[in-house]
Amino acid sequence: MNNFPMLLVHILDFLLHQCLSTGDETINPRKRIRLPVVISDDAPVLIPSLNRILPNTWAKSQTMDQQAAKNDDAEIDFSKWDLRIVSLWPRATFLIPSLRTLMLRWQFRRLYREYIKYLHSRFGLAYAAYLEYVSKKYVGLFHKRLRGVTYVSSGISEIRKAQLRNIRTEISYGRQCLSSYLNSSFFAWERGSTLLYWRWSSEMQKIAKLGFNPCIIPNLPNSQKRANKPKSEIFNNKILSKVSKALNRQYMKITPKENVKNLIDYFGVAKGESDIRVVFNGTSCGLNDQVWAPNFWLPTAKSMIRSTSYNYKFVDIDLGEMFLNFPLNKQLVPYSGVDLTPFKDKLIENRIVSASYKTSNSLYATWQRDWMGFKPSPEWACRFYYFAEEFVRGNEEESSNPLYWKNIVLNLMGNENFNPALPTVYKWDDIAQKIAGEIKAYVDDLRMIGRTLEHAWSIARIVAARLQYLGIQDAPRKRRVDNGPWAGTVFNASPTQIQTTVTALKWKKGKDYINFICNEIKDNPDCTFEFKQLERIRGFLCHLGMTFKIIFPYLKGFHLTLCSHLPRRNEEGWKRSDLEFIGFLEERLQSGRISSEEFELEMSRSFDPKKTTKKN
Repeated sequence: MNNFPMLLVHILDFLLHQCLSTGDETINPRKRIRLPVVISDDAPVLIPSLNRILPNTWAKSQTMDQQAAKNDDAEIDFSKWDLRIVSLWPRATFLIPSLRTLMLRWQFRRLYREYIKYLHSRFGLAYAAYLEYVSKKYVGLFHKRLRGVTYVSSGISEIRKAQLRNIRTEISYGRQCLSSYLNSSFFAWERGSTLLYWRWSSEMQKIAKLGFNPCIIPNLPNSQKRANKPKSEIFNNKILSKVSKALNRQYMKITPKENVKNLIDYFGVAKGESDIRVVFNGTSCGLNDQVWAPNFWLPTAKSMIRSTSYNYKFVDIDLGEMFLNFPLNKQLVPYSGVDLTPFKDKLIENRIVSASYKTSNSLYATWQRDWMGFKPSPEWACRFYYFAEEFVRGNEEESSNPLYWKNIVLNLMGNENFNPALPTVYKWDDIAQKIAGEIKAYVDDLRMIGRTLEHAWSIARIVAARLQYLGIQDAPRKRRVDNGPWAGTVFNASPTQIQTTVTALKWKKGKDYINFICNEIKDNPDCTFEFKQLERIRGFLCHLGMTFKIIFPYLKGFHLTLCSHLPRRNEEGWKRSDLEFIGFLEERLQSGRISSEEFELEMSRSFDPKKTTKKN
């Protein structure tokens, strides 16, 4: 009896005592679980700042698009914005384009003045002397945009060389920022985006201008493997289109051959129904092996549920050109070379590249931004976004902020007011008496969660506006209010339940993959599969398992079978521990299946001597 677990009995007795009655005690039924009061979807919304009522009909025509990926050149659906305006002012239909043009001009003027003010705060009037000198030298007059700046009689000769170099460099960066912004339209960054670094916090301005410092292992690669022209003419034209866009937007720059120290292989993969995504392979050239990048957290379907309540609505924002928004550190530019020789003639014909390269045998370019296929790019891009999100959220204690919340509620078992119909932890809005609005970001897919569609839209508006204020692209062509898939999962929040599922197309694709494997084995038990195909199936099922966790136990066996060829695996595919692997090698040595030289080679290949000594 001394070993009997009395502590567990006491805990069980306490839990049962809360639910059961004994003797003559009166039985008190437990409180009935009450679902939060929901707001009708058809209720009109009062816009306090305008003192007008907005009918909730502007989003009624939206039907869920089961395809999450959209083409990069997809047209923007203006109706989401236009219907909201026309619902408030029916006669404003013909004024909308003119108003947008005027607002855009005002933004251009404001940005230019901001940048001049930034230069003045950093360099004083020395920047004006430099610009006056440049204007007179290259234009022949004092640029009208500098009017109002005090004339500097000392001129360019009085500026120290170090300061002059800093001014020249600063204006070079600023000119690229202004060029991107001033060549944009109301809904799109036609010439690409550049971070407006002077709008970031003081500690982030240098990073927003130059990029994060990389963690480099010595001896970066110097691969000079030339690119092969795609076999498919369709893929060739689509890759040419992507490359041309990157060159036009200065994400990639033509570079002399002697300045390119490493070339990256690249290829196209299908995206959506008719588009492609160009992937640049930083692994095959050895660059990814020489640069360290940490693991980082991403939200999942479970994270989303914590901020969702009954009948809550969602608005999705997609960040355009996510990786290419952010600068690549100058140390890595020479090692991020791309061989564009297969497209040289077309690029010259389209006047994207100078005709002077016609006589050259090769055409090289280097990336200036974080590129897809480079190991640190996802972490750097997400880190930039989360720094920006701190600014986007604003002061969450202000009641006018749609992200306002008062306190964090722990809804845990054993609490007096525990309600299993609510998340275990959530932010509480004491004014609306509901779970607070929230932002969830899965790399470039942002989801706004609100108690009504108008609440979610108001969050989306400030998020998109403030991100673009910093120079991060919003892609309005991908704006969604149809409760489509996010991070591979569809969330159905009705007045009575919250459900996670996937689209019918995705579910069918998963079934087809499994049926394919089963039918192949059924027809021929000794059949073989292509390894890459099984890897694709495993990857898709892992993505499906993010929604349906029950898949993972079965997927484990699939994974072990697929990885059974890797070293240090046992007969069932499980990875052996260090001690198990040493015993396995010693057993093979004693049985004569390997020589002592092979034993020593395998030991030196598999273990760091210092770590092995420490473990033993």
